[in-house]
Amino acid sequence: MPGTSLLLLSFGYYTSGRRASILAAFKSWLYIVGLGTLITSITAWIVKEPSLWTLYDTIFPIMRNSYPLLTGVLLALLIQPQLEKWLLQTKPSYLRLGFLLITLLTTVFNHDIFNFNGGQSFLAAFLLVTVGMYLRQHPLKAKLGRSLIWSGSLFLLTVFLTVLMSHISYMTHSDQSTALRFASPLTINVAYMSLFLFNFLTLLPTKLNFQLKKPQYFILYALLLKSATYLALNLKTLNTNLAGISTRLKGLYTFSEALAFIIAGLLLNWLLVKCCQHGQRWQRWSRAHENWTWVNLLDSIEKIPHQLHQLLVRHKLFFATTVTFYILALGSMLAMNTSLRITPNTALNYNIFLYTFFQRQSIIWLNVLIIASLFFILLVIFNRYWIAFIVTDLALFLWTIANVLKISIRVEPILPSELSMITALGSLAGMITPTMIGLMIGAVILSVGLIIWLEIRHPIKLGRFGVRLVISLLAIVFLASSLFLNHQNSPVQLISTALGNSPMFYNQLVGAQKNGPILQFLNNLDVTVMAKPTDYSKSEIQRVMKRYETAAQQINKTRTTDISKQTVIFNLSESFSDPERVPNMTINEDPMPKIRAIKQQTTSGLMLSSGYGGGTANMEYQTLTGFAMSNFSPTLPTPYTQLVTNLDKTPSVTENFGYSSAIHPYSGVYYNREAVYKKFGFNKFAYLGSKTPIKYQSKIGRSPYLSDETAYKNALAQINSRKGGQFINLITMQNHFPFDKDFYNNHSYKVSGSAVADPNAQKSAEDFATGVHYTDNEVAAFKKKIDKINKPIIWVWYGDHLPGIYSGDDMATDGLALHETDYFIYANKYSRQHGYKQQQASYVGPNDFTAMMLDQANAKVSPYQALLTKIHKELPAMSLSSFTDSVNTYNDDGQFVNQKGQLVTKLTKKQKQLLHDFKLIQYDVNAGKQYSVTKTFLK
Repeated sequence: MPGTSLLLLSFGYYTSGRRASILAAFKSWLYIVGLGTLITSITAWIVKEPSLWTLYDTIFPIMRNSYPLLTGVLLALLIQPQLEKWLLQTKPSYLRLGFLLITLLTTVFNHDIFNFNGGQSFLAAFLLVTVGMYLRQHPLKAKLGRSLIWSGSLFLLTVFLTVLMSHISYMTHSDQSTALRFASPLTINVAYMSLFLFNFLTLLPTKLNFQLKKPQYFILYALLLKSATYLALNLKTLNTNLAGISTRLKGLYTFSEALAFIIAGLLLNWLLVKCCQHGQRWQRWSRAHENWTWVNLLDSIEKIPHQLHQLLVRHKLFFATTVTFYILALGSMLAMNTSLRITPNTALNYNIFLYTFFQRQSIIWLNVLIIASLFFILLVIFNRYWIAFIVTDLALFLWTIANVLKISIRVEPILPSELSMITALGSLAGMITPTMIGLMIGAVILSVGLIIWLEIRHPIKLGRFGVRLVISLLAIVFLASSLFLNHQNSPVQLISTALGNSPMFYNQLVGAQKNGPILQFLNNLDVTVMAKPTDYSKSEIQRVMKRYETAAQQINKTRTTDISKQTVIFNLSESFSDPERVPNMTINEDPMPKIRAIKQQTTSGLMLSSGYGGGTANMEYQTLTGFAMSNFSPTLPTPYTQLVTNLDKTPSVTENFGYSSAIHPYSGVYYNREAVYKKFGFNKFAYLGSKTPIKYQSKIGRSPYLSDETAYKNALAQINSRKGGQFINLITMQNHFPFDKDFYNNHSYKVSGSAVADPNAQKSAEDFATGVHYTDNEVAAFKKKIDKINKPIIWVWYGDHLPGIYSGDDMATDGLALHETDYFIYANKYSRQHGYKQQQASYVGPNDFTAMMLDQANAKVSPYQALLTKIHKELPAMSLSSFTDSVNTYNDDGQFVNQKGQLVTKLTKKQKQLLHDFKLIQYDVNAGKQYSVTKTFLK
């Protein structure tokens, strides 16, 4: 009860009579800020819960009223001379009477009439420090023994009143809300108990011939520990880990914890005092300001504008560089927004300027540090200021423009995985307007000219090379630390989180808007493939393998065909989806009647896409491997470029065939397909510019892309080129974006509705519908041709995602419909006459197609394919969340959709076990030891 009061009384007592109150207050404030920042940082580190706001609390303790008791202490120190003068001039009897009345009124009234807040307010602290100063001038007359008797008696009285009030409070209020009414530090009994106990403690050192030397800093430390609510919360969080140990051990741990903080405080106190005693600059500054008064302080404040002006002039280059980098960082963040509003989460919506400037300041400055790091590295490399400065500015400008273009096309910023597509720059440039290319080239030429002129006419003398080298090395370490941004509880992750870094892997666009294109790119460098299942081990994988070896034997009892002797085509139709199914949009006529008719004749339904407006490679990956994107870590948005080529082995449907080929009537460098297909075991990859050329080539109207007619003619040629079975992966290109370039002469399709209220969206949707119409004709024509071939052919056809053009629809409400594409699995006439069997599946995931194809062909399965078969038949269709994601960047626990198109929120025990087995195998192959990668399990 009297602990806080004793500390405050002691502080006033031991600081009384000292000169230079302003200097003492400043030193105490500096001590509080330094020690508070250190303590909160250490405890935040221990409990792994950093907070930027808590850091602000410790740096600005008075403005944010972080420590009310310490605010009262500092206030008393500031006016210490005036307080002591008033105490000397006022009769002691009046002062004693005043203190008695204050404590008496506080005791009598059950309301906080003086706003003491139970002795925890700055007014209570100010009063008790002032009383401590008074006691230095007018000590109590009670001797050592009498002081102990009085304090002990008042303590017993306080205990009695507390017990009594506990019963009264319960009888009156049915709770303990007023139980401590007489236990407040400024009630008359506790206040005078504190006075007598304080008198005893001040007399005791004299009696023992012992003298305390400058204890005020330790008192400040004790008050800091008492006032730091964040510290208390952190310690509480830390102590929750003790729930499983005995009470005795828990008490020992808590005692050790308290002792550690006391020892740490003593050591820090000693260290700070020693630093001040031996710091020459600090000593000179202290002597110069030793006799500071309020007049001196006001004079210094008046000089601040002049001193700031001198500082700006003296370091104008530094400030100009910093301001430039700040503007570039802020501009790059604002440029990521597609409107004047930002939705950092589904419940909030802000003006982009207000949100970015007022809520993301720490992130802006973090971006400034990143830009400055690049600048200092270039400065050491070139040893020329203007080269380093302008190249840094130009690089950020071009990076921002590139991200703006990527966002306009794919609704997401540039990711590290896409750097593997650097060899595709030529074809990427074809998607950018000539005007934009000209502006970029012009910016580069202008920058080169400006560098030359400035280096000749206005060269800047640089400082010592050694200093610049050290700074550049620190810059390299700082940039390299981004490789640990996603390491949970790492120093880098904790600090970046405390600063407000929110990677937003589930929505990369919002991540770029909140963090800027530079930091968001760095967020994606540190990739975790997949969360490790808790029971992952070699023995557990072997148990799972055995389980599905048995399942494969059961399935194969009724299967009669060998898939390796059949021709199987996986056909990804670029951006294909049904315009009639788009929410809030109507179209004047059906652009796909022939595909609709095919779907009615065979296995068909809707596929749950993992992307909107993009993500082709992810759908392709899932169909070829059987793995699900929803099982991967959020930091793995593109397995083709981030994962596949790094693995020793990965399962693929190609393993069932003696020969496999891929056909893509476009550039083959996107998504690292050449290397990926080689890893998957493809024998041939035909694309534009490959050794195996795209033999038949035709376009429609003004489209730069080869038509679906081209794709199917080349597929037909591949089918006829081999007599035995084979696998063909066919990826079309006709319906790729952009959709607003008036590629086609046919303008018969008209759309309307809120989904396409924007004129550009309406034009794009109508052009897209025309492309769907052309695809419809070519799919029907290809069906007729394979029906005439006398060998078994299974054709798995699917659209990969919807085009990202329906700007009026809301992902939060229309998400599922915006992730549904059409699919069918068609067996040609020969297959239907030789064991083909049809099945029904209204909703499927792309990872289901291998199992469905084998089932439709009545083909035998491997143990891994038996697992995929059970996944398809016993689990609802799985995919990434459709409601919070626009593209392929939200690898969460995903969602499940049943055959009625309804979200499934709860799985059965059997389904959970099946899903867990699936995750174990997916982890083992892609992030584990590959225990399951054996010929007997995968093939």
